[in-house]
Order: sequence, then C-alpha cells, then structure tokens
Amino acid sequence: MAHWREQAEGGSRLSLVIIRWGILNIGRGFARLCMFPTALYFFIVRRPERRASRAWLERVGAPQRGALGVLRHIYTFAMTIVDRVLLFSGREHELKIHTEGEEDLIATLRRGKGCLLLGAHLGSFDALRAFSQQAPEDCRHLKVVMDREHNSLMTRVMEELQPGLRDSVIEARKPGPQVVLEVAEALSAGGMVAMLGDRGHHLEPTDRVAFVGAPAPFPVSPLSIAWILDVPVFLGLGLYEGIMRGSIPTTGSTSMISGILISLLLLGQAQQGELELDNLLDALAAEPAAEVGFTEFRRSELLVDDLEVSGTLRRESRGRLIREIHAPEPETQILSASHVEIQRRDGRPRRFGLNRAPELEVLYHALNGILAGDAAALAEHFDTRIDGDWTAWHLTLHPRADKLAKDVERLTVCGSDARIRQFSLHRVDGEIIRTRIHAVP
Repeated sequence: MAHWREQAEGGSRLSLVIIRWGILNIGRGFARLCMFPTALYFFIVRRPERRASRAWLERVGAPQRGALGVLRHIYTFAMTIVDRVLLFSGREHELKIHTEGEEDLIATLRRGKGCLLLGAHLGSFDALRAFSQQAPEDCRHLKVVMDREHNSLMTRVMEELQPGLRDSVIEARKPGPQVVLEVAEALSAGGMVAMLGDRGHHLEPTDRVAFVGAPAPFPVSPLSIAWILDVPVFLGLGLYEGIMRGSIPTTGSTSMISGILISLLLLGQAQQGELELDNLLDALAAEPAAEVGFTEFRRSELLVDDLEVSGTLRRESRGRLIREIHAPEPETQILSASHVEIQRRDGRPRRFGLNRAPELEVLYHALNGILAGDAAALAEHFDTRIDGDWTAWHLTLHPRADKLAKDVERLTVCGSDARIRQFSLHRVDGEIIRTRIHAVP
C-alpha cells in the first residue's frame, strides 16, 4: 500500500457539506443510515484500503474478518468522522463521553506545568478536544500539532464549524525548529499540546520495533521534544465503544511512558516476526525515502572495466520514477507507466514507449510495486521469491511477460530491515547491472 501521505482524500466537498448538514439538522441517526452506503462505496472503490483493512484484521485476530469485517471496519471509521461534526459544532453533549485517569493530568496542569498528550490513529484523536472542554476552566488550553494539508477538504469543512479552530493548531509542515518553539510556547504557558505518535513523515526520524508480528517505524520526535522541554507525557486515546459512548483514557507521566516504551523496544527486538513478502512490503512502504542516492555499476564482456553511473532516484506520488544522473554525463530519466522521457542539457527531450526499454520497464514495475507495498502489482508482473531474514533479505523477481523475459532473467533486491541496500538486474546475455542505494549527502 502507498505511503499514507500519498493516499488521495476520499469524497468531495459537496458530499461532506451535505453529510454535515444532515448530521446537524436531522441527527446522528440519519448519519448512521447514510454511512452504510458510504462505507459500501469505499469498500468497493478503495482497493488499497480494503486490502490493508483485511490484512490488519487477520493479523490481530479480529473476531469478524473477511469482507464483512472489512466493511464493518470502514463503517466504524466513518462513524468516528460523523462524531467529529458533533465535537466541532459544540454538541459533544449528544455523545456519552467519559474519561479515565484524568486526575493526574489535571493536577499537573494546576501546578502550572504544561504536558504533552500523545495520541494515535486509534479511535478519535479529536475527542481529546472534547476532554479539554470538559476539564476545569483553568485546564482547557490545548494546542494540536497536525498537518492541515493532509485530508484538507475534511479539515476545512470542520474549520467552518469552529472558526477559531485554526488558532489552536500548530502546523506540522513548518520547519522542525519552528514547531518545537511553538510547542514550547504553549507548554510554558501551562497548556496541553497533543501530538500523534504512531506514524511519521517522510524525513522524520523513526525507531523501528516489532508491532503485531512485523517491524514498524514509530516517530521519535514527540518524546524527544518532551525530553528536551522537560515536560510530562500522557497517553490520550479516544476509543469508540459503541453507538452512543466514547472513552478517553489518559495515563502516565514521562517516566511511566518511557518505561513502557523501553520495554516494548526490548520485546520487539526479541520478537521480530517471520519474514514474509506482505510484511516486508508493508515495512518498505511505511517509510519511503523522499530521495535516495544511487551508484550503478554495469558489467559486460564488451567492457574492460565496469561502467559507473551515479545520481539520485525518487518516486513521485503519481508513480513516476525520476532518475537524475549526475555522472558521467548529466541526464534526467522520467519513467511512467506508458513511456520514458530522457532530458539532456545539450539537446531536446527524447521520448519513447516504456515497452521499448526492457531494463527500465522491469525496474519501473518492480520499484513501484515495492515502494507502494503492493504485492498484487508485483505478482502481476513477476514471479517472486524471498529469502533470508530481517537482518539480510533478498527479494528475487523473475519477469512473467515473455517479451521481458527474453532480455531480463531476474531482478534481485537486497536489504536489511526496512531499507533497500542494493538491487541487481541480470540480463539473459550475461550482463549484470548492480545499483547500490545510499542516503543523499
């Protein structure tokens, strides 16, 4: 599955406005009925999310799996979005919300010390806003670190319900130092700052631990900020418990959270799951690099020495691969599903069909399938085999199309953990093209 920031936002502004109007003017019962066809629509048209839901339900051993389990999963998610309308319109009294473990949090705030609320994409993160409104008046100062451009349609529809919402947001897309300064300002005033701690952005530092049978990257920034600013951390989750109930458990201080995380790290290193293709692709897709450097070595009986080519490689959200060659001669190669475009400084761009370049076609389908975490796309173009373990794995891809197999015997991708270190393309004529991957200086 593609990286979460590359997933297109579902629905249109008109549909969101209509649903919002129905919730506010007809009621939540109306919205519950509307969410059945909505969930069915997304179940049908959003294949990546459907596959991800099915895999997750299987992995955690959910009591209801298969198609009905996935449909229920999507419907439950839709209902948490419905509840956002009530939360942002000041009608949270229509929901039964109770909190657990808030005593220590309120006591911390009343001592004039700010604190960090660590949340996750579990239940409703926005329910923390409802908690802040239920807290004593002197403990209601809340800022939320969030990316307003992700799911921007939904964000703007909600902001129309609560015009002052933007003032309570610290924009996550700002430079890191500026985010830290704004967080520090809010905390120094004795307020709360809520941050998501379960998934990071492209270039954000992460720490990988075993999570439900496979390594997963978790951002280190939230706890690093808390450590730098010397503030306590509370875990805050808004859990959906049914039709009319919500629960917001809050627990822990800095020392307690740190202890739990350390235990998880130790257990994670001891419990890394068996290496399987789906797990590997999930790990690789979860943490794609925005841009990597490469050094390519082409070995052939026609060459006395290896031909060395170096540059950078990146994958765009639309699936295009961009190879910027720096040496020996500057050149840009743009690979798309249908064609290749080569741009050089000393001439006009050259454009031809991808099917005319077997090496590039194999590379395009392989890297797109791997970086998107799409096992089905890989299976469409290759026979796959995976060997090794998480410390050193090898993914071998044999082209299935006869026209490609006539030129390319196999592509072998090697790596460790969730990092691709090298891939080697073996031509039928014996020529080998090895590409080493490294960080951009």
